[in-house]
Amino acid sequence: MTRRGATLFEVIITTGVYSLMVIAVFLILRGGLRAWHNVESRQKAQRDLRRVHLQVLEDLKAASSSGLDFKPWGQGKFGAANGDALWFLSSKVPETYPAPYARAFARNPSNGEPLWQVNVLYYAVVPDNHTTCAGFRGSDGYDTACPHKYLIKKVIDLNDQSSDPNNPDQVEPLLTKAEVDTYLTVPPTPYALSGMVTGAVVPGSVQVIADALLSFRIQRPAGRPLVGLTTRAVRLVEASHARSGPIKLGQADMAGDPFTLEYKTWVVPGNR
Repeated sequence: MTRRGATLFEVIITTGVYSLMVIAVFLILRGGLRAWHNVESRQKAQRDLRRVHLQVLEDLKAASSSGLDFKPWGQGKFGAANGDALWFLSSKVPETYPAPYARAFARNPSNGEPLWQVNVLYYAVVPDNHTTCAGFRGSDGYDTACPHKYLIKKVIDLNDQSSDPNNPDQVEPLLTKAEVDTYLTVPPTPYALSGMVTGAVVPGSVQVIADALLSFRIQRPAGRPLVGLTTRAVRLVEASHARSGPIKLGQADMAGDPFTLEYKTWVVPGNR
């Protein structure tokens, strides 16, 4: 019985079949990996929006519609406002204050009315070292291109009531629009928060609530105690893949983009 080796034609066919199999496996893996990244990107945007709304709504439970204000604010990075700065009085004692007051709601012992302890401030900001976005100024004066805005929360105690939060003779005043500018500071790099504890900011109170927002906007209907909160976030991975041409992510309007998610909430603060 004689044995013969594989012919050149058979080797070429076998190699071709194996090559096609390798390419097919590679394409399947790449498609699966991209799908996973897309799902993760979508979930990240949804998590950021939920976290913002839950945190703000929780803080508004200890606030009053009469002790609340907001204004457009921007650091001049895009020639437009980053979003709205929102601040309000809160009767909730900061958790960094000594027991037994920490995290309690301060009340006037004679009538049960809330005693305002601190100003709570929220605002959107872009770290100073962020240079990848060119921005886009919308017709309303707000930037709607950069999806990398941070939402900062600060707690400000002008009167320092940590020793006795239940003292009715010492009540926190609401910051004016001019006074709040002092506290609208910008981190030099992402999460560099230590330098943002200035003036009457309560130590340990500065937080990053979200790190990938497109917009943070407030609405106040005239004559009603309602507060409206509208936030947007972009599914960054999918949007980046879709904008691989000359106009990159962060250089064009994203407000109505199919990759942009928007959450809206209306709430009545807990104390009228």
